[in-house]
Amino acid sequence: MLCIFLSVPSPCEEKKLDVCLIVDASKSVRVQNFVRVKTFLIQFIHQFKPDTHFSVITFAKNPSVLCKFDSPQCQSPDATHSLISRIPDKLSGGTYTDRALVAAKQIVFAPENGDRGDAANIVVVITDGRTNKASLPFNVTVPPLRVNINVLWLTVTSTWLIEFQP
Repeated sequence: MLCIFLSVPSPCEEKKLDVCLIVDASKSVRVQNFVRVKTFLIQFIHQFKPDTHFSVITFAKNPSVLCKFDSPQCQSPDATHSLISRIPDKLSGGTYTDRALVAAKQIVFAPENGDRGDAANIVVVITDGRTNKASLPFNVTVPPLRVNINVLWLTVTSTWLIEFQP
């Protein structure tokens, strides 16, 4: 499952973007699919302007913030490409999507970690959709957000387009 969260105003406007990529690295994804996801992400990030800043979080039971918006290895698509290609194809444990979202909210989207006030915030969540039963529901994990959801179903994965509104 691919979930894309877009902040208002629309990133289609001429505006800076801070894009957080949250990637499921649990065993249920399987190594072959994880390699496909990394290939997709590398192609995906090159669709953005050079001044786009990225953050990358992998998760299974616990999230791992690989870079924040102020990390030099994530301040352009080319730099982020290199980081993504070096993510090991090692998967582990269960899936706790809620913990990854909380890490994004508390760590990544913080001004002290490079979140730019003049940039639209985008969160892309890629998972097989099998979060642990003990995970917190989405409306509890990120309660203050109002969102618009557009769902596109693909053959292997599904895409959710969620637009954050202030």
